Parts: sequence; structure tokens; C-alpha cells
Amino acid sequence: MLLLTPHQQKALEYKHHISLTANAGSGKTFVLSKRYLQIVENEDISLREIAAITFTDKAASELYKRIATEVEDTIKKDISRDKLKKWNQIRRQLVSAHISTIHSFCVDVLRQFPVEAKIDANFTPIDQITSNELIELAVEEEIKKIFQNEEKNSEIKKVIRIFGSKNSLSEVISNLIYERRKISTIQNHIYKNNIDNVVDNYNKIYDEYLDKIFADELRDVTEKIGLLNDDVLKNKKDNKYGLEIEHLLLKISEQNKLKGKLLILKKTGSYLLTSKNSVRKQGYLKNDSYLQFSEERNLIEEFYERLLKLNFDINEEVTNKKLAEFSLSLLNIFQSCLENYEMRKTELGFLDYEDILLYTKDIISNPGVISELKKKFKYIMIDEYQDTNELQYNIFLPILDYLKKGNLFIVGDEKQSIYSFRDADLKIFSKTKNDIMKLEGNDSLLSLPDSFRMSPVISAFTNYVFRDLFSNPNPLYNEVAYSELVCARNDDIKGRIEILSAGNNDEADEEITEPELTAKRILKLVNEDKWNINEQREEKNIQWQDISILCRRRKYFKELETAFVKYRIPFTIVGGQGFYQRQPIYDIYNYFSFLLDKKNDTALIGILRSPFFNLPDSTLFEVSLKPGESFWQKLKNYSVINNRHNSLIKTLEENTKLASSSEVSFVLRKIFAESPFISTLASRINGKQEIANLQKLIFITNNYSQKPFTTLYDYVEYLKGAIEKINDEAQSNLDLDSFAVKIMTLHQAKGLEFPAVFLYRCSEQNISRSKKVTVDKEFGVLSKLPADDGYYEDFIEPPLLSIRNIINSKKDEAELKRLLYVGITRAKDYLFISSTKEKNYGKKSFMGILSSVIKFDDESDTINISTKFKRLINSDENFKNTIEDIDINIPVINSIELMSVKHNENIEDLIDKKIKININQIVDHPSGEIISATKIAVYTQCPLKYKFTYDLGLTKLYENYKNYDKTKSTEKVYEFNPSEFDQDEDPTEKNNSRLGNYPPELKGKLIHNILQKEKKYEELDDYLNSILTEKNYQIILNDKTKNILKEDIKNDLKEFYTASIFSEINSYKNYKNEFEVYLKENDYYLYGIIDKIIFGENKITIVDYKTDNIQKEQIKDRVENYLPQLNFYAYIIMQLYNNIEKI
Repeated sequence: MLLLTPHQQKALEYKHHISLTANAGSGKTFVLSKRYLQIVENEDISLREIAAITFTDKAASELYKRIATEVEDTIKKDISRDKLKKWNQIRRQLVSAHISTIHSFCVDVLRQFPVEAKIDANFTPIDQITSNELIELAVEEEIKKIFQNEEKNSEIKKVIRIFGSKNSLSEVISNLIYERRKISTIQNHIYKNNIDNVVDNYNKIYDEYLDKIFADELRDVTEKIGLLNDDVLKNKKDNKYGLEIEHLLLKISEQNKLKGKLLILKKTGSYLLTSKNSVRKQGYLKNDSYLQFSEERNLIEEFYERLLKLNFDINEEVTNKKLAEFSLSLLNIFQSCLENYEMRKTELGFLDYEDILLYTKDIISNPGVISELKKKFKYIMIDEYQDTNELQYNIFLPILDYLKKGNLFIVGDEKQSIYSFRDADLKIFSKTKNDIMKLEGNDSLLSLPDSFRMSPVISAFTNYVFRDLFSNPNPLYNEVAYSELVCARNDDIKGRIEILSAGNNDEADEEITEPELTAKRILKLVNEDKWNINEQREEKNIQWQDISILCRRRKYFKELETAFVKYRIPFTIVGGQGFYQRQPIYDIYNYFSFLLDKKNDTALIGILRSPFFNLPDSTLFEVSLKPGESFWQKLKNYSVINNRHNSLIKTLEENTKLASSSEVSFVLRKIFAESPFISTLASRINGKQEIANLQKLIFITNNYSQKPFTTLYDYVEYLKGAIEKINDEAQSNLDLDSFAVKIMTLHQAKGLEFPAVFLYRCSEQNISRSKKVTVDKEFGVLSKLPADDGYYEDFIEPPLLSIRNIINSKKDEAELKRLLYVGITRAKDYLFISSTKEKNYGKKSFMGILSSVIKFDDESDTINISTKFKRLINSDENFKNTIEDIDINIPVINSIELMSVKHNENIEDLIDKKIKININQIVDHPSGEIISATKIAVYTQCPLKYKFTYDLGLTKLYENYKNYDKTKSTEKVYEFNPSEFDQDEDPTEKNNSRLGNYPPELKGKLIHNILQKEKKYEELDDYLNSILTEKNYQIILNDKTKNILKEDIKNDLKEFYTASIFSEINSYKNYKNEFEVYLKENDYYLYGIIDKIIFGENKITIVDYKTDNIQKEQIKDRVENYLPQLNFYAYIIMQLYNNIEKI
């Protein structure tokens, strides 16, 4: 695909704004990278003047890698000296290029303008877990305050009665805080004034959308009903249903208002429809007429499906007033909780995911900020634009002065918009297209129709199905028009589609289940069929890693996992949910819970049964019979008689002592090292996934340990909260190239492609769960309400909620079709549509959607489709389009007989049948290792210590503990920035000496923190008081010790603040604190965090703070020890900034 197609060539034009619609597999990333490099090659601009925005970090990484590769390839070519100089300059600038997600872009903007944004310059972006904790505390505190306020508690009591409990209210308020962006919008245009005005707004919105939903179709539906009814009365003049319907249809014309017409039509439905809301057959339409009018019936039934959701019998005025009172009361409570949450974040210098966008959007309106950004960014390129929203539109368009300046390039595909749950808004794509078209004309709306991914059969099938499904789109329901795929594959693989139809659980037991049928089909595909696939322009037999199972929900992963383990199919679960609910995580939680409390019998029994110790239940039963108040006492008494468990007792006692004085990250590594836990997990069929999950937990634990003053108790509570509340945390992602079948959700598969795709559980219905409270930017805050003031009667839907639900249901249907499109278009060569047999597939299932286009016959074992499809032919570097006929034969498979199932007993044999024995010495060639400044410093101090710490994984702390001696050295260990440790490193040891009875490393951390946040001397008292009063310090510091620590810090900083070196450092304006540097050097990665880096014209100054407690005469020697660390930083900086002459 190195040769550009005519459509791709047009998309590289960068003198005008362009909107590009890119079909699946059309090479949009290729076009993005080419366009990016064409701009930097031809225009005299810096790479920092281009912003390339992608939807995910992974997409940004892929785009960056592709651009970097093309730069390297260009430099290697035989080009002129001037061009070589230009491309070398581009390569140097790549490290600072703006190729990122929207959030990374906004973080950079906020770092540049913290004063204008009114935020802490050293703000910390927080994850969902931290945000959840703060929200929970804020909501709990504010609800308690409101209850104690006599003027407000009656209001909150009414709201709680509606929800049923205080916990339900807390849950609702927490969700509202997550959706505060929408609430900000609706407060301005719905809830701005008093209750009467709110009710007026409700009525206007209701009338507006009632008209949008029904007005255009009313005449057509009425005519279709009349057509059917005329046929009924023609066959039987006295048909009772027909006569009533005829009478009601005449009344419709007498009504002037839409609502009146709909009321009559609703009454008409009581005669026209059955209890299942389908047009009557018995006693009304004859068999031949029923078939003849199938199209009319479908239109009528679809219309009534929406109409019957409206309740015209309720008192709208009374209900709307109740809704207004409820919404305003709820918003008052929400506002108090939100302010509390904002206060907590501000005190800690935190910004959550939503803040980053909201603060950026707000400062865009600042004239000074927008002026700077307009100067800075000349070109903005945004990928996956169908998944953007109004907030992002309001960030980027002002930077380009609403297209009056600069250049905008958006690329996306409306057919692949599947992220409405993340607030993606298709209207924004249409709005931006119209903006561009008005300014640049129709020529600025381009497309990439040619797909290089799908084989002819899959390409033709996709067009055949979705040409029909996407016809007559209604923008109100986010329906989109179809754009035909043009097959640009030029190999010999035609492709194949199969439908797997498993037995229903209600049917005979001998029928195969869907997970079993899927597993058997995969075994047959790899071991027997051995179909060819095209990989990098070479054909090869299909293997495990070429297959992906795509599911709509993660809940299906477990049943697939069970089937694959049974048939020994290697698999990986990509981003499976329930990370914290995996059994190994429970085992680790139990271990630390026991270390915290030896009386926790449940935790102890859990770890004894786990791979940590592997005790059988029979032994645990014997232990339970021994005397003792706790199971721990029983175990110790049992070991007196049965001494084979003495080592187990010794290990647990050792770790209990260690856990009280060491970081949890170190204890975690120790318990892994001394037990068969990791080896046991690694031996399982999904061992790679389990080990990857453990690595993720180690990384999380390392990060948690770096939080100031966390204890074992905090860590146990953290894990407990995560296990109980965080159900959607993804499991660790494995390399997609690993030798295994990939199991993932359809949303995770977006942007990926696989030779063989199984769409799993296609007969399952899409079930929408209604929320207690719905926030909609068009309709406001909505909820079902009690029919009267008794709170125990049935709840009713306010009219506005009914209207909103009608629209949302149609939007869900439209997105489900797009999700099916995404699933089908992930397949390159082979597509398997897996389902369970149903008499009638639900319309909210993939099979239901497909059956509206393809007629399934239970008696037939093959579905035949004849159609035409477009091809793009590359002949001697000239492209031409052709239209070809194609017959698609789709076998329907109910069962599979395997010839000889080997159950994949030796995966290695399948990888390479020829076993080669190499008797040469094994030489270790490490690669990909991260070398930090800390490692350099430890090595220069003592190579033997380095070997013990990093090569053997033994730290001095562990060695000291094993040879426990109460008389420990008081020598101060050199202090390094703990955040430089990667997830595989052990931190350097901490000594137990005390200066003023506080840990010396604590003083160092606080001083670093103060210098990082640039606190003034007069601010130190307040800052230290606020820090040292946190509950974590109560465990390690008493009041006297805290005062000593505070005075020591103030004295040290007073000397530093009054020194000339501080004045010099402080005089520079262009600097960064806590500056991360990262450099790939051959097979290694060099990494460090510099305390402060100062940028001059041709000079960079590196500042590294040290807080060692040493004598004056020792300074010279200590400087020598620190020089390798500083030289290490200098080396990285010199490589990253080639224009720097001096450091």
C-alpha cells in the first residue's frame, strides 16, 4: 500500500480545511502520517506548531511510531545535503511533537497557563480510583451537613423518600458529579429561573420533540392504516375492527393539534394491534393480504412501538411541576457536594479527567490565552472525529478562530461511531463538516472508500447488509448514511463467512452449546482446515494468533475461558474486566489482611489454600480441631505436633514483622520470591494473562507505595475498596502478537484487524438498564416519580422522560447497527457469526438485525446471496474501478466433528515441528532494560550492592532482616527520587536511624515536595501544618516530633532561601520542575526525573536537590558520589537537545 490511491492523494492537500470520511481499512493512519510529514517538509514551521489529536494513547503511539519510521527511512535515502539537514532537524523535534490524545493536549495547555486557569501550577491528574474516593467523602460529608441544617433537611428527606435510601441518593449524586458538564449546560437553559419557568421550559421541549418524532410520519402512517383497512372492508364490509378503525381515521382530520391526532391514533391501535403490538391477522387481515402488506405492517408497527410509550392519561401540569421541584432540590444537593469535591481537589492540587477538559475550555475564552494558542498552532489534525463531543469542538475551533485562521483536518467515519456512553456526539461531526463546507465548498469534503483490509466476500457482504440497514437515516436518532466499501485487496484469498448456530438450552441436552461450538470450530480451523491468510503480502496457514473472538459484553469471557481451557486452546483476554476480582488478587489481599491482623481467620485460611502454600482442605480440617482462639493459634499448635509446617509458621511471622516497617511493594516482591505463587499461575493455560495481571498489581502497588505516609492498613483498605467497588478495571493487556487466540470486546477491537473474526453471542439482546436519574443536555434532569405523595404507590414517567426514552431507544438501535458494522469490518479473510438458535431473534440482537436483511431458513444449511461489488484494481501503478458479480455462500453450522483432537497438548510443536538442539553456551544479551539514574548511582557506589539489588533481586534491607541485629548502622543512605524506580526495581534500602525521632527520609521527601511546589518561606508554617495533620502522620509522629521536624525543615530551607545560589536559580523564568527524561540508547532505555531543569538560549542547567545530613568536610567526597548521576542526566539531555552547547 505504498502507492497512494487517487483518494489518498487528494487527502494530502493541506492548503485548505478538509473533512475526510475514511472507510474501515482505508489506510487513514497512513494518510495522517503522510500529510503530517508533507506539511513539515514543505513548510517552514516547527513540529510544535502542529497538533495531531487521536482518540487513545495507543492510537497516538501508533501514529508517532509511523511518523518516526518514515522520518528514519527518508534520512537513510540518497537525498541532498540540505534535505538531510532538514530531516535531521525534524527527527530532533519529534520528541516534543504534539501527537497525543485530547487530554494530553489539554494538560499541556493547562501547564502553560496555570495562572489563567486558576489552578496549582504543579497540579496532579488523578485516576478514577482517587476521584471516586474523594467524591465519596465529599458526598457523605455534605449530606450529613444538610441533615443537620433545619432549613434544608426537609428538602433532602423528600428526595431520599423518592430514592428509597440515603445510599441510593449518594450513588445518584456521585453519578451527577461525573456528569457535571451536562448539568452545567442544562442549568443555564432549563433551570435558570423559578419553578414556573422550569415547567414552561418542559412544555416547550415536550412539544418540540413530540413534533420531531411523529409529525413527519403521521400522514404516511395514517394512509398505510387506511390502505390495510380498505382491504379488510373490501373483503368483509361488516368487519368490527375495520368499521371502528374507519370511524377513528375520519376523526383524525378533524383535529388541528398533533397531540389530538396522536390520541386518536393510539385508540385506533387498540383495534388494529394485538396484545404484542403487531397488526392483527386473526379476525382482520387475510393470509394473502398479511403477506402482501408486509412493508406497510412494518412501518405501522414501528410507529406504534414509539407511540405506545407515551402516557396521555396523566396530568401533565401536575407531573411537570413535581419533576421541576424534584430536579431543583436534587441540583441543590448536587451543587453542595460538587463544591466540597472541588475544594478537596484544590487543597491537594488534583485535577480529575473531566476537569482537564473543562478548565481548558474555560481558559480558551481568555483573550491572552487564545491569542497565544492561535500563534502557536498553525495546523490541527484530529483523528476518530466521529467520537468527539461539543466540549472538544469548543476547544479546537476557537484556536483556529473558527476556521478563519490556520488549518483543520478532521478524519473519521460516522458508521463507526460507537462511543455514545462516553458522550460522543455525531452531530459535532456533521456540524464541523458544514462549517468547513460553507468556507471551502464541497471539494473540501473528501472520502477514502477503498478498503485494503477485507477480502472480496466480506467486503461484498458488508455492502449488501449495511446498504439496507443504513438507508433513509434520521439524524434525530443518530442514524447515518452508508458509504460503499470498495475492495482494494489484490491477492487470491476470496474470503469466507460462516454462521455457527448452537443449540438452545431449552432443547435437547446433546446439542452443543455456543462456547463449545466456537472452541471446536477454532480447533478445526487451525488443525484441519489450515486455510490460507495473507500476511505482509505472503500467504500462510492460519494460526492461533490470527483469530479473535469479539464480544459485546465482558461477561461472556468466563464461559469462553472455560471452553478454551477444556480444549487446551491458547488464549489471551485483552483488557478483560474484573481485574480486582481475579482470584490471585483476592489471594494477595488475603495475605496482606492477615499480616495486618493475625486474628483474621478468613484471610489466613484463604492464603493457606492458595498457591502461596497449597495446603489441602484435609490438613485445614485437622488444624481446625486443635485448641486456640484463632486459626493462627490453632495452626501454631498443630505445627508443634506436625513440624513439617514449621517453615510456614516462620515465614508468616517473618513477614508480619517486616510488613510493619517496610514498604508494601517490597513485602509483595518478597512473598512472591519465597513461594510457588508465580510458578503455579504461570503453569496454567492462561498463565501469561495471570502473570501480566500480577505485573500490573506490582506496578499499582509501587505507585501506591510512593504516596507519602501510606501504611499497611491503607494498602489493605485500598485493595478492599477496589475489590468491592471497582468492577470495570481492565485486566492487563498482553501483546496482540502473542501466540494465542484473542478475546476482547467489540469496543476494544475498534481500529484493529484480524485474519479470522468470531462475532460471539450474536443472538443476545441488547438490554438497556434505566437509571434512577437521567441527565440529558436537551431534556434536563429526569426521573420516575411517585404517582401521588405517598411514595409507596407506583412510579410514573413524566412526559419528558417518555419522549427522551423514545429517542434514546432509537439511538441505541442505530448504535447497535454501527457496532455490528465495526465487528464485521474487523475481519480480513474469514468471518464467523456465532449465535444460539432462536425461533425469532430479537430486533435488539445482531441476529435480529441481520435477519431483517437476510432471510434465515431453519431447514437450509446454506444461505446464498448474489450481489455486485466494487473493486479497485492496481495495474502497473494505475488504479481503476471495476464492478463485479459475486455469489456468497454462507454455511450454517450446528455441530462439528473433529477428526482427532490433539487438544493442543504441545503448543511448541505447533510453532515449529522441527526440533533443533543447540549445545552451545547460552549467552545472555539483555535488551529493553530501563537504566535509571538511581541504578547508575548505586553501581558507582558499590558494584556488588548493584548485583545484589538489581541482578539478584536482594536488597540490603532484606539481608539485614534475615541477619537481624538490633544494633544497626546509622550511616545515612544517599537519597534518590523514589519516582525513578520502575516496576521491576527494588528501592535502595532505608535505614532506621532517627533525627529528632522522625524518619530522615521523611524530611527529605517534604523538602523535595516544598521545592517542587515552590512554596515561599512565609507559607511553610501553613503548608507543613496542613500536611502534618493528616491522619497518616498520627501513626509515626507525635506532636513533639512533628514540631521538631517542622523546625528542622524551616531552618534548612531558610538557609537555602537566603543563599545566593537560590536567588540565581529563582531568577530564571524558563524551567520545569520534576522533569522526566527518557532516551532509547541501542538496546537500553535511559530514564530519570530531574528535580529542576532551566532552559537558556544555548545552555541548560540541571538542578538536583540533596538533603543528606553530613559534615562540611564530607561535602567534597559526597559530590564525587553524586557526579555520575548528574553526568547521566547531562548525557540524556545532550542527546535530546542537540542545539544545546553547554550544560
